[in-house]
Amino acid sequence: PGSSSLVQRYVLVLFYYSTLGDDWNICSANSPLCPASNWLSSSHECSWFGISCENDKVTEIRFESNKIAGFLPGEISALSSLKVLSLEKGSLGGTLPSTLGRLPELVVLDLDYNSIGGSIPEELSMATNLQMVDLNDNNLVGAIDPLGFLSVLRFIDVHSTGISGTIPPSLGGLSQLEVLVLHGTNLQGTMPTSVCGIPTLVSIQADCNDPVKV
Repeated sequence: PGSSSLVQRYVLVLFYYSTLGDDWNICSANSPLCPASNWLSSSHECSWFGISCENDKVTEIRFESNKIAGFLPGEISALSSLKVLSLEKGSLGGTLPSTLGRLPELVVLDLDYNSIGGSIPEELSMATNLQMVDLNDNNLVGAIDPLGFLSVLRFIDVHSTGISGTIPPSLGGLSQLEVLVLHGTNLQGTMPTSVCGIPTLVSIQADCNDPVKV
């Protein structure tokens, strides 16, 4: 196999151990019942549970309620064809790796209902194909400013987090934004008029008294 294949398999093995794969509900290395191939098996990694590929390149990692924990390894950026990272309803901790910004094809970042802390890294603004950022119900803090540089975003949800600061007017430049969910955070101030004027916007959810006024 080529070196790129070895790197891909290495990163997925690292992902498995970083997220405590032996404790997953489905398709851990020793699971007796698995609808696809168990992780770490000798079969091609594209057949492992939760993995989708195109031309033998990993394009999606999707888990939901699979008892995923631990943390996301920064080396995930080596999966350069990754389009979807969806790991909902687990116990992931740690922080969002700054290296997520090195995923040029990433379209969906869906990590809601976990225990991820820290701030949204500024480097995420370099993942310019992102259309969905779903991070609600985590332990995130800090500002949402990096999201204002993601020009094709359609969906932002950071509710029930420790996100704080003000809503940046740069969000008003997201001309394709359809859903913006900000309630249950520590955001303060008012909703920028530029945001309310986005023509594609169909839903804003925010706290209408303190701390955020629409």
